[in-house]
Amino acid sequence: MKKFRKAFSIIEIILTFIIVGLLAVVFIPATARVKIKVRNNLINEQLVKIVEAGNSYMTERNVQQVAYTTLLNEKRINDIHSIAGEKYDNLIIKKSGGTFTLDIPNAKPYEYKY
Repeated sequence: MKKFRKAFSIIEIILTFIIVGLLAVVFIPATARVKIKVRNNLINEQLVKIVEAGNSYMTERNVQQVAYTTLLNEKRINDIHSIAGEKYDNLIIKKSGGTFTLDIPNAKPYEYKY
């Protein structure tokens, strides 16, 4: 006659918790890295749009630099919403190129060369 078990033993429960814990230790840092990468890609796309609008403006007006706020006022670009708390208001696009450094709260500054 076979004896049927009705419950898990304490060892099986402990092993299950250990396996789930190890999976969490591996999975949580990986998701954080993916989140940072996606955030940086979105910020990069927004900066590309700003630079393209700035280059178009500088070519048409024959000027050497233009501020982000000027592009907004001239309706060359829609207001860009912050992704991670960064501010675009102080950006100045130069015809000769340059580097933007955006301060992101609780993260490393983001640099974009154009």
